Amino acid sequence: MTSEEDNSKMLREAQRVWSMLDDMSENNPAAYRKFIDKHVKEGKEFLKPPQPCMCVKTGILKEGYITEKLYVSVFGWNRVPKPKIYDTDPIPVMGSKIMTSRDEEDAYVTAFHFLPEDIKVVSIAFNPQIVQDYGHEAENPAERDALINLGLDYVQDQQKVTISRNYKLLDESTLYKGDLAQLRQGLTQRFQKEDDEYNKQMSDLQKMFGPIAESNESLIGQLSNLTSDDSKVKTSPPVQKETEIRVPGLSKQPSKNTNKANLIQEVSSSGEKDGRTPKHEMCVKDSTGSKPRRVEVKVHLPEVGSVQECELDISEDDLSLTVAEKYELKVTFPEKIRDTYSSAKFSTKSHTLTVNLPTIKQS
Repeated sequence: MTSEEDNSKMLREAQRVWSMLDDMSENNPAAYRKFIDKHVKEGKEFLKPPQPCMCVKTGILKEGYITEKLYVSVFGWNRVPKPKIYDTDPIPVMGSKIMTSRDEEDAYVTAFHFLPEDIKVVSIAFNPQIVQDYGHEAENPAERDALINLGLDYVQDQQKVTISRNYKLLDESTLYKGDLAQLRQGLTQRFQKEDDEYNKQMSDLQKMFGPIAESNESLIGQLSNLTSDDSKVKTSPPVQKETEIRVPGLSKQPSKNTNKANLIQEVSSSGEKDGRTPKHEMCVKDSTGSKPRRVEVKVHLPEVGSVQECELDISEDDLSLTVAEKYELKVTFPEKIRDTYSSAKFSTKSHTLTVNLPTIKQS
């Protein structure tokens, strides 16, 4: 099949899907909006650039001596898959080449000049959930050391160098060393061809469907802008030290009359059985040790026997939990959270779902 035939087939399929969406937008606006929001959110998460999570200082060894400093910046990235079986399968990892960068902090002074030092840097990436569980926030330091050594093994094998295992984990104020754009590009360049093809397909669809597809409200219009929306580099100010904040009786608080809340009401009124609101607790915990400031939500689900029964949807503002024909819960966070790095654990003994959600650091 020729490239022209491939494109024609793709556009015919797109025409069919678009017609279905057009019917949905007229006959069920709430379902149409939910469909768009879901796919745009998933697209944003997948296309979000690698996020720096921690940095390790070590060195390159030659004949048993460190000849060059090496900073290994560890990123969380959704394009790196999770292990298929979390506790037993190998952990996927990918990385860049070793690069040279300039470091103002390690600058040295001569008689007449203040000179930044050349340093060697490399970036590696794991799935965000792996970095969340075994990075700075790891409950067991031995598990964090194992993850770091896995990353060093990968760099050593790929770059054919010997790396010192006498390393130092830099604190959370230094999540990477070197130029962030350069570190990210070292990871993303292998996907450049795929991204270019995606952008071309979106452009073809917009041309085919005309003004309606170019609308900011349309699915195609929003998907075509995903990479540009999230490509900007954002820096996080240091965490404030505050006392623990508790929000008792959250389920009794009236929800704000927002468009998002109205959409949920319209969708749930289509004949599906509404679930009961389960007992739950939410608090904001201050940073302690390697654990960042975070929102913790505990939900008691006595009729649930497995986490597979739970459908959890998390954004930076709120959390929605659905257990078919049993429970429904929606809570709004007191602070914005980093939804990419959230983690959830279900205790079959206590039938409690615990969700930890690191907050976006406040200045």
